Amino acid sequence: MTAVSNVAAVQATSGATGGSAMVTFFTNTYAKPMPEQSFSIPLNTLPDGLNQLVQSVLGVEGQKFDFLYKDEYIGTTLLRFLQRRGISYEELLNIEYTPSLQAKEGSLLPHDDWVSSVRAPYRGNAELLLTGAYDHCVRLWDGENCVALGTFHHEAVKEVVLHPVTQGKSKTGRKRTRLDRDFLFASASKDGSVAAWRLDSTNSLMQLLGSIQATPTALTQSLSPLVRESL
Repeated sequence: MTAVSNVAAVQATSGATGGSAMVTFFTNTYAKPMPEQSFSIPLNTLPDGLNQLVQSVLGVEGQKFDFLYKDEYIGTTLLRFLQRRGISYEELLNIEYTPSLQAKEGSLLPHDDWVSSVRAPYRGNAELLLTGAYDHCVRLWDGENCVALGTFHHEAVKEVVLHPVTQGKSKTGRKRTRLDRDFLFASASKDGSVAAWRLDSTNSLMQLLGSIQATPTALTQSLSPLVRESL
């Protein structure tokens, strides 16, 4: 059964005039489920439009939701989201909705999308943080300031791992809060790529050292002969 009611609000929000996708909604984290039916959603609909639809159907005006398709956050129009991933809008899309997590004012670092991984490069110093996010980027933060940005991946960065650096101390005995030495780290993306980076502490630059596309063949070739023989 196709639901055409409640879609007027989505159309008004999106301003879409050409094309639509059939969408069903499900949740694993919210108490109220959406009806088991499909909705015709304009392709130019933004997450705010999806939010208004779900709020209207569930009767929960004050609750905001985030939306995911196959575990990937939807942060653009449906059309752009599907095009970037090579997904046909003629498919029936089963979209997950989950309550938005609201951070306290002043405690949220300005990322363009969900943050998937957070690491502290210097042991004993929580002011410097390395993050990977669904906007395809890795960043280094000094407090609330982004001091270095790395762009290479074409999909969400799912993990960052690094070689920890022991935090040095100044002559006064106080811990240093600035970048005082280089460090190495790696990032892994949903696009199957793994990248190796070096943080140049002098210029606060992320230098790409190399990358690999993590296909089964490439991963097998990177293993030691002893491990390969056991496969």
